[in-house]
Amino acid sequence: MKQFSEDKVTIRIRVKRASVESIRSQPLHPSQREVEASDKYADFEFTAVPTPELYSRLLSYGTGIEVLEPKEVRLEMYNRIMNMSFI
Repeated sequence: MKQFSEDKVTIRIRVKRASVESIRSQPLHPSQREVEASDKYADFEFTAVPTPELYSRLLSYGTGIEVLEPKEVRLEMYNRIMNMSFI
């Protein structure tokens, strides 16, 4: 089983327009703040420990959300998506 770090990191996500209101009304984390918005997407940042539960919540948005930073969290999301594609 993969060992997760207990260190908090600043996570930046890009949310497509269709999911923005959901993320605004039900934040992924109490520290969440909106940092950029356009007519196509909104970017949010929050500081959290990247736990299995957090990855599950991020994955629940499907293609409506993209992890931009940090690289390690983005890579873990990629690995989880790739592993799911083999099931």
